Amino acid sequence: MRHVGAEEIKAALPFERLIPELLLAAKSKFIVPQRSILQVQRGSKLLTMPASQYRSRLGVKLISVYEGNRAKNIETIQGVYCLFDSETGSPLMTLDAGEITARRTAAASALAADMLARPSANQVAIAGDGRLLPYFIEAYKTVRPKASFRFWARNSERLTLRQSELESIAQSSIKISETFQEAVSGAHIVSTITSSRQPILLGAWLESGMHIDLVGAHTEQMSEADPDCFVRARIFVDSREAALEEAGDLLAALRENRIGLHDITGDLFDLATERVKFTREKDDITLFKSVGHAFEDLVAAVLVEEYFKESKEP
Repeated sequence: MRHVGAEEIKAALPFERLIPELLLAAKSKFIVPQRSILQVQRGSKLLTMPASQYRSRLGVKLISVYEGNRAKNIETIQGVYCLFDSETGSPLMTLDAGEITARRTAAASALAADMLARPSANQVAIAGDGRLLPYFIEAYKTVRPKASFRFWARNSERLTLRQSELESIAQSSIKISETFQEAVSGAHIVSTITSSRQPILLGAWLESGMHIDLVGAHTEQMSEADPDCFVRARIFVDSREAALEEAGDLLAALRENRIGLHDITGDLFDLATERVKFTREKDDITLFKSVGHAFEDLVAAVLVEEYFKESKEP
């Protein structure tokens, strides 16, 4: 049984292929149980994420998230994805789960931005300095080729050290802001990909027509945006069920009765199938809350398998 490493996955999953495939796949029906989370210790956990089925395939991702690894120069997210034939149950291949996760996370956010942000939205502000950063630049450039970028992180030195790398991916110069508020001011798309436990994005900063992409707060203990962000925006999620279990900042706004369940306009499946008819008004602020969904992992793994099948054909 073949194991597919990160570099091979990168070659097999360009965002030009993955993003439209996610949109197509979101029109299908999946069996996706709520993921299982084993808390190992504070800041360290093991996730089990199964999904069935897509193109006669099913799969499960086993992934560890160790927040303390950054200080040790070890990847925060590590693991393996196992792809199976859904007709026979036979295992087909294993894949590097970190690469699968990074690519599908960025692809889902770019897809949501393409559907929800203004067509002219090209100024992108991103908070975070971790592994996902270059993936998000590349994904946003796929749906907004003219995009320009501003970045902010608590540790600005990390960004400064990576500036040439990030500019190469962005295909233009970038700006590293001293504060996140400075980066957000005048932006069209605002993306947060941090492990923050306290809000770093305030609703008071949001401007008419913005699109907000919240990625990092995927547990009840985490939060990237204050409740005012949700009050001011049209809210969308990647999955209703997962968001209502795990999206820390969204859950905080619900607990404080700043919003209700009826304020969640729809999810990726609603948008893809047009079960929810959304027409953006000029001044609308849209917000996409992502916690990660196992259907995205399965779609990515199937595309990798198909890529290697295609490469062997005469």
